[in-house]
Amino acid sequence: MFKIKLLNDVCLKPLPLLWLCTLLFPIFSFSQNLIMNQGFEDENICTELKKNCAPEAWMSNSLRGNYYFIDPRYSYEGEKFIGLLFAASSRMEQRQFIRSRLLCGLRKGSQYRLNFYIRSMQPGLDSVGVLFSPEDPLYRKTGIKGLGVTMYLKEGLPNEFSKRGSWQKASFLFTATGEEHYIVFADFKKTAHQQSGKTDYYFIDEVSLVPMNSVEKICPLADAIRKDAYDFNERHSLLEKKLNLQIGNPPPIRDLPKTLRQRVDTLTIPEVLFSTNSYILNRKAQLLLDSFTNNARYFPIDSIVIEGHTDSRGSAWINEVLSENRAYAVFNFLQPHFATFMVIRFWASEKPVADNRTPEGRQRNRRVEIYMYVRE
Repeated sequence: MFKIKLLNDVCLKPLPLLWLCTLLFPIFSFSQNLIMNQGFEDENICTELKKNCAPEAWMSNSLRGNYYFIDPRYSYEGEKFIGLLFAASSRMEQRQFIRSRLLCGLRKGSQYRLNFYIRSMQPGLDSVGVLFSPEDPLYRKTGIKGLGVTMYLKEGLPNEFSKRGSWQKASFLFTATGEEHYIVFADFKKTAHQQSGKTDYYFIDEVSLVPMNSVEKICPLADAIRKDAYDFNERHSLLEKKLNLQIGNPPPIRDLPKTLRQRVDTLTIPEVLFSTNSYILNRKAQLLLDSFTNNARYFPIDSIVIEGHTDSRGSAWINEVLSENRAYAVFNFLQPHFATFMVIRFWASEKPVADNRTPEGRQRNRRVEIYMYVRE
């Protein structure tokens, strides 16, 4: 079994092998989901009523109406979910909607997967849609009128809504324009629905938006953006007063930092650059690492991972110690040159790159690998 050492005491957010960090330090694990409060489980204790009457980070234009439901019998997951009324008027500016700011800006031309769960006792889900808006519709006199719709539910929900009353998964793959700041759920039907009473709701739970490119990660300022959204506690009449002061003249939209992209540069230190059966770096290894550090100065580095390996000969314990010591020898050389997080792993003989039955293969397996994760 390999071991892992985390330098600087925390796992770096963009680290691709994040599951290792999650196992050891769950408090530092981060998802790539760009939606805040995806399951609506975090409750906003609003300033006005001083009770949990709304989800954190989400706001509806129905400032006095109920759109937050707490009942584990009916949620898809957890205890809480949101519910919006089907359109009761043909006037788009009066439509109920709910919106949340994204954690990071989307990259123009990149693809993203939007998933969420929806249910309703009523027909008409085909007119429910999702809007990715460059502006906050709460500050618009006309609400969502004129903003269009990014995608209709009918484009991402299978079975033509045959499971009335049951949760169904909606899934969309879309290409970003780079102007997305807010996600909005609403009924975009051009005419009003026929209302039948208390069941005229559609319910939403567990919303996720993730990059399809595996090297695209959540932006470094995501925590600050989440905190800013969670710290906004006005709801109901207090929010209504604030919005009335700024409707038609909204506060400027601050550009969201874009999702982070990485590339991985690697360097292998073969066994011949160590003293025989030792972890001491020889002169050639030091020159190679000097060149590596000099070149690395020109790149925005997120993290460095150092992995030690051996061949399969000898006892497991000896191989583990040797792979650890060689990884640490490289770390000790590099550490003074980098103000970044470093992770050390030592695998012993668990990850061969060549056949251990031949001398040449065993020599290739005895190595230290350096992975440098660079922001693009």
